[in-house]
Amino acid sequence: MLLIPQITFNGDLSLDAYSFSSEEINAVTFVLEKAKIDIIINKRLTKDREGRFGLRFLIFNIEIRKLERTLNLKFEGRERNTKVIFGETYWNADGQGDSGMSFRCSRIDTPPHSCETIFADDEKAAAVKCALVANSNNWLGGVPTRGQC
Repeated sequence: MLLIPQITFNGDLSLDAYSFSSEEINAVTFVLEKAKIDIIINKRLTKDREGRFGLRFLIFNIEIRKLERTLNLKFEGRERNTKVIFGETYWNADGQGDSGMSFRCSRIDTPPHSCETIFADDEKAAAVKCALVANSNNWLGGVPTRGQC
């Protein structure tokens, strides 16, 4: 899955999810619900150049911090210059540090298969975080599996 974040000029967060798997895209919904984000607007997107289905999630400004805490990251910038800053230590959703499971986030396109170790509470959070890592690294997409690089 690939997840492209953009903070709009009015401060809302747009997350464009692309995947062949509806299960991966549903992971985004699950994580948003886990973060207790009440206001989510979904919009179908046209397929990307790889033929993956797309869905846009719009998260209102006042809700962004909840997602950042859940995934231990921060969204910075505006529009196409939006970046994701990943936390160095893992803090899970209940505020406890250095917990969660380690996942190997692997690049899905051409060899060499690059990877990064990420930390998340569960597989769905790992799928979302890995998709954000993929976008940050200009990968076609990322797939998480338990373990480390």
